[in-house]
Amino acid sequence: GDDWRDGNLYDKVQLVEYSDFQSTACEFYDHWIEQLRDEFTDEQLVVAYRHFPLRTIHANAQISSQVVEAAGLQGKFWLAADAVFNGQKLWSEQILARQTLVKLLQPLGLNLTKLEQDIDSAVVKKAVEQDLQSGLSSGVDSTPSFFLNGKRIVNPQSYEEFKKLITDNLGA
Repeated sequence: GDDWRDGNLYDKVQLVEYSDFQSTACEFYDHWIEQLRDEFTDEQLVVAYRHFPLRTIHANAQISSQVVEAAGLQGKFWLAADAVFNGQKLWSEQILARQTLVKLLQPLGLNLTKLEQDIDSAVVKKAVEQDLQSGLSSGVDSTPSFFLNGKRIVNPQSYEEFKKLITDNLGA
């Protein structure tokens, strides 16, 4: 119930993604997820995002999750997620990535003072940690990891393969 969702909770097909904003594989798949969100109606597909920051290998995974989560508190989760993925090359290897991440979100019309406060809030940190723990309890060990209607799937190797999985489940 706490997931960031695009679509109706009671859609026929539910796709849950565990993702890390610093992962290049997640950035690659983000474009396909965006296409799926555009191609299928809100009544057909719900996409849920769950944070799974791989903190041991990605130094900026946690802060990027917190920044996007904080933007979500202002109703801009999906826009922020797309902006952070699209700007990944700008911030992913920086020592102080927070400033660059916030700068990437400036065009979204966020209250930047509130964003800065929320990034470090207990609410935001708890939300990211809950997603991570959910993934661990579901056996997630890499990103991206996808669950389609509650079942883990092998990551599709093409957009058409991904789309077919959704279409096949719509017909079921």
